[in-house]
Amino acid sequence: MFTIIVKPKLTATRLKNGMSIRSLAKKAGINPTTVFKVSAGKCNATPTTAKKICEALGEKFDELFEVKEG
Repeated sequence: MFTIIVKPKLTATRLKNGMSIRSLAKKAGINPTTVFKVSAGKCNATPTTAKKICEALGEKFDELFEVKEG
């Protein structure tokens, strides 16, 4: 079993790109509430959600997320 945890760089990268939570969600094709919860660490990302966020921000997975086993 594994968990995908968001790194603090996610919010910084989003802001650097001039994106709001809503605009990131729209570009990634996911719900804004999901983006908010993942960014705030209130829930863990699924592999699909993490991939969509990375693609929307043009970043590698390892830059924005980490995988924890257990």
